[in-house]
Amino acid sequence: MCSQLNPETTAVENLQQAEIYLAQGKLALAQAACQKALVELPDFAPAYKTLGNISLAMGQKEEAMSWYTKALAAQPDWAEVYANIGSLYGMQKQWQLAIASYQKAISLQPNIAGFYRNLAKVWQVVGQPQLAAECSYQVLTLEPESVTASECLSLGKALFDHQKLTEAMVCYGRAIELNPNLFRAYHLLGDALANQGSLDEAISYYQKAVKLQPNTWIAYQKLGKSLLEKGNFSAAIIAFEQAIEINPNSLWSYQKLGVTWMKLKNWDAVINAYRKAIEFNSQNGFFYNNLGLALSEKKQWSEAVYASSRL
Repeated sequence: MCSQLNPETTAVENLQQAEIYLAQGKLALAQAACQKALVELPDFAPAYKTLGNISLAMGQKEEAMSWYTKALAAQPDWAEVYANIGSLYGMQKQWQLAIASYQKAISLQPNIAGFYRNLAKVWQVVGQPQLAAECSYQVLTLEPESVTASECLSLGKALFDHQKLTEAMVCYGRAIELNPNLFRAYHLLGDALANQGSLDEAISYYQKAVKLQPNTWIAYQKLGKSLLEKGNFSAAIIAFEQAIEINPNSLWSYQKLGVTWMKLKNWDAVINAYRKAIEFNSQNGFFYNNLGLALSEKKQWSEAVYASSRL
């Protein structure tokens, strides 16, 4: 004669059937299976949690909250239930309560990407883009395979804008892993490295960027700027001249070209660069100052005096 299953085993089997019904959208059957589980094993926390999920699927938010509360009473440190409550509060636009619930879930189980993903959405809604970006970065760290190259790029830019340079560089690096031909990732990684003072690495990534898209003037401009700061004046001039060739209206390429020629004391080239810059912006005193210095070096006194008078 077969022995009967013990109540715990029967309760687990009923709960498993409830989860199957829930996944199939058979909500009434799912509820009935959960109730059978509770008959076998009263105060069975997983059954309360599943009943909360079923109620939520039915649109019964108050009922769902009641079941989740019972689940926590039976199993107080259940991170998933706190996250479910956070989602419930989010549906009701009770943002601060949603934030507190997600944060509690994360404190209990900090390695679940979904908790950070949902919290990031709430931070975005309440106007906290930096906190949203930091949560999204945790998602990237925990589930790098779940984030696209484009998402890595956007997240990196958001982190860069909030001076999270190390995290931004991780995002750009991941974007490049996913798409080695993604020009913007190399360009932005160069920006982050340059901002951090890592000029050799920045130059390397700008060079890769211009190789991928040789008709993008801004990459040449930034490459030239890093080369100038590095003291590689000849290469900087080539980069600035390339930027100007692609975009003849590039005011700041003329300005930086002028600065670079000053380092080499090529005063004719300095004069030409600043005269061109002044064509685009005749109100910039810095341009007139450097033009005046170059004209003085050439002993073109009257023109130097005139330039100085425009400061």
